[in-house]
Amino acid sequence: MENQQEIHGSGSMKKSFWSWPGGWGGYVVAGAIFYYAQKYNKSVIDGVIIMVIAVWCGFLYYRQKSKSKIKNETMKVIITFILLLIFGMILIGLSTGLADRLFWQADYYN
Repeated sequence: MENQQEIHGSGSMKKSFWSWPGGWGGYVVAGAIFYYAQKYNKSVIDGVIIMVIAVWCGFLYYRQKSKSKIKNETMKVIITFILLLIFGMILIGLSTGLADRLFWQADYYN
């Protein structure tokens, strides 16, 4: 019986809707960032920037959640989600603004 417990683990790990594998946390983060960033989508390059940052934040969700030192799983999920949403939106705002400014100036002088 001890060998069987060692092979299969202690069984004390909780399965969560938000955890990897099979969880939806990263998808929800990426989808929320993509949805809220649509007001910055003015050109093709803006759409590419938004998509890349949203997907990157979706992958970053699992890494940040696993490194969090918060004991309560629900609070860990909520805080990680909010921080990545804020970080993603700031990054999208800055990068799309910069891209629009650079491409607008290039079109203006040509």
